[in-house]
Amino acid sequence: LSPLANALGDFDVYVIVYSRLLEEQTVDTNIVLVNIGNLSRKELSDQIEVLNKFQPAVIGIDALFESPKDSESDFSLTAALSKCRHLVMVDKLDNFNDETKLYGALHSSLISFSQFSSGGFANLPNDDAVGFRTIREFRPKEKVNDSVALSFAVRISGIYKQDALKNLLARNNRDEIINYRGNYNRFYFIDTYQYADPSADFSFIKDKIILMGYMGPDINTKTLEDVFFTPLNERYAGKSFPDMYGIVIHANIISMILNGTYVNLMPTWISILLAVIICFLNVK
Repeated sequence: LSPLANALGDFDVYVIVYSRLLEEQTVDTNIVLVNIGNLSRKELSDQIEVLNKFQPAVIGIDALFESPKDSESDFSLTAALSKCRHLVMVDKLDNFNDETKLYGALHSSLISFSQFSSGGFANLPNDDAVGFRTIREFRPKEKVNDSVALSFAVRISGIYKQDALKNLLARNNRDEIINYRGNYNRFYFIDTYQYADPSADFSFIKDKIILMGYMGPDINTKTLEDVFFTPLNERYAGKSFPDMYGIVIHANIISMILNGTYVNLMPTWISILLAVIICFLNVK
């Protein structure tokens, strides 16, 4: 029975709703995904320069730059980041204390890059768990020693629409269930090679949210780097391949916050009452 237990160990009714019963959602035109693939820092700086020309509202970069490389490429990247209208770069929560339930450290990119940005942690619940667990929830904020850090998606949402951030924080939930819109095809997206096409017209990104992150060497090549299982996976039991990159999960979170389409849990007393009524009707 062990294989069966492992296959169903990450099962939840919520998964069936999203993998089988959810109607196809419309495209969220406020969010544009940009695949950074395996671009070098120089190529990444060129990509950002191209995007900046079309005046996006905010650029979020899901990549840590913790160590210097060659001075020319680092200088190019610094120059490109400095021109962003609003920039959010990821941080990483670390050194979790099981007794205090607090993180002891928050790692950021080198100050030469992060000086132009606001920070937000990219950690997702279970994203470091053994065996690829399904990502159903996210944490809007987290305590780091004596301070409070906002998540990457929450930070971007607040810059783009302050009222949406206020509504989220007013819910005061430690964890929020993600109301998934869909995979990368439910958003506008730009692949790694497209920025280099001089004839490409990216005018549609003006005043939009740009999310830059890894989605494979190209969008059609599947990899196991920074990819997770979600409730949208068609094989909800005994899954064979994770279905969504981390940056796309962040896009779904931002879309939910901006549109206020939260998942609310039924109070326990209602659940008990319904269980009693259903039991009574069956016995009768």
